[in-house]
Amino acid sequence: MIIDMHVHIAGMNQEKYGNFVTDRLKRSMVFKMFAKHLNVETSVDDGFDDKIATKIIELLEESVVDKALFLAIDGIYNIDGTFNQKKTKMICSNEYIWELSKRSNKVLFGASVHPYREDALEELKRCKSRGAVLIKWIPSSMEIDPLSTKCIPFYKYLAKHNIMLLSHTGVEHALRNSNNFLNHPHRLKLALEHGVKVIASHSATHMFLHERSYYKEWREMALTYENFYGDISAFCMPTRVKHLRDIAKTPALHSKVFYGSDFPVYPLPISFIFKIGFKKYRAIKKITNPFDKAYYCMEKTDIPKEIFSQFSKHIRNI
Repeated sequence: MIIDMHVHIAGMNQEKYGNFVTDRLKRSMVFKMFAKHLNVETSVDDGFDDKIATKIIELLEESVVDKALFLAIDGIYNIDGTFNQKKTKMICSNEYIWELSKRSNKVLFGASVHPYREDALEELKRCKSRGAVLIKWIPSSMEIDPLSTKCIPFYKYLAKHNIMLLSHTGVEHALRNSNNFLNHPHRLKLALEHGVKVIASHSATHMFLHERSYYKEWREMALTYENFYGDISAFCMPTRVKHLRDIAKTPALHSKVFYGSDFPVYPLPISFIFKIGFKKYRAIKKITNPFDKAYYCMEKTDIPKEIFSQFSKHIRNI
């Protein structure tokens, strides 16, 4: 079973789904490219949310990928538990992702709940009852300090019910903020100490050469903590190839890594041209389905094949 456990989606219809995108983010290159790749107009009145969902599910249904985890993203909450509308750039609601998981048996529900919310535990329970397989955080964008004692009741609930936490590590690009220090993998130690299974997205690698990579810190933690993992989402790019090679040649890491595409991030098969050769590179480049392109790009590398399926061993309700 091929599982893509890192898929992003966006919506703008606040009234119907509770989704939200600021006008500034709608004008950003990232959001425009997201809509352009899927040939959808960025207008609530034009039914953006339903059209984008239909298009992505169609691509998934046509793909060799057996299941994909669609990820919600919560807004920003203050330390006193109140919602911070002014700072929130985007919300992809749990309601929306749950609805999509009912449209296709290939879609898994990845929820997002801010731990500072007054109703955090109630929302966690609601998501659990609806089949959420994990909780997604982007600490810098959501202004969450994973080391805050405010998170402890949240961690206890996750650990008790075997719900994994997928937390962004390293520099965040799509929802930029100045709080990238919150994405350091060491800040996830409090969750680990409370028994939570934690996945560090991108295994704390960097996207651009001028940025700092925390891969060494992630690697050390993955080999130290039994319940600490990483994913290889968006690894089809030149700056991450060396880390993929390290994972491939380190047997102790093989069981600590899950496959993800980071859709709508498009893979760059040229990253592996010296490994796979020009003929295979050209064949992958011609693939139009983004889920298939990401999978075949990674499948041609030296990573063990079990990495594409082993996520199923760790999650609920699959």
